[in-house]
Amino acid sequence: MNEAVQQGTLTMTYSSLTYVGSNFEPNYNIFNLPFIITRETLEKAYETVDGSLMQELSSSMEKKGFKVIGYAQIGFRNITNSKRPIEKPADLTGIKIRLQPNEYHMTAFRLLGANPTAMDWAEVFSALQQRVIDGQENPLDIIYANKFFEVQKYLSLTGHFFDFAGFWMNKKYFDQLPSDLQKVVLEAGLEAVKFQRQVSNEAYNDYLQKLRGAMQVNEIKPQNLKEFQEKVSSMYKDYLSKTANKELTQKVFESLGVKY
Repeated sequence: MNEAVQQGTLTMTYSSLTYVGSNFEPNYNIFNLPFIITRETLEKAYETVDGSLMQELSSSMEKKGFKVIGYAQIGFRNITNSKRPIEKPADLTGIKIRLQPNEYHMTAFRLLGANPTAMDWAEVFSALQQRVIDGQENPLDIIYANKFFEVQKYLSLTGHFFDFAGFWMNKKYFDQLPSDLQKVVLEAGLEAVKFQRQVSNEAYNDYLQKLRGAMQVNEIKPQNLKEFQEKVSSMYKDYLSKTANKELTQKVFESLGVKY
């Protein structure tokens, strides 16, 4: 869909920064680092992606054929599996888990001791059902909507990644609109982003309650959550050393209160 928008055969789409960071603009990968956004820093994360720090990335996307309308969310990702509750990193040892095809996601789970594998979304349910893989990770609404509770016993509220999703429009299409309609599109986009975030956050407890009735759900104790974060903390410094945009990275880290 992203490629179709870039080529102009699709006018607009809504997609995870995970895919955009992997295939179009690598500087978005900063938001694919584990625990870079937590429940405590979520409001700050909104300010970061809505503010001037993102202008450089928006300009880069425009050169590649995309007009950035805004950043909605997919939400915090949590682990389901058929083996055992995941309460601390050691519980992930040997767990074969499906991830999105992003190198930072894969690296994080390797550091946590799991056996990550990239897999096409359409294959995930049957792979879980047939025990080709042990688990997967997604926000609660996606876990519920795809009925993973039918083939998974355990849900662990790790919140290890927070997924933003961009609204992308074909740049040529946007540029051909009259200026007054461009203004309408941008204003409507920001309103849609604000509304979508609100709906997503309000739905969290509803989906959690539904899943508690269908799966064994465990929260992560603060001391264990700290252990998860420490296991992957080396990725921040490593990302900073390899990125082509160190200044932007440092500003985003500082904005989110990330220690590196």
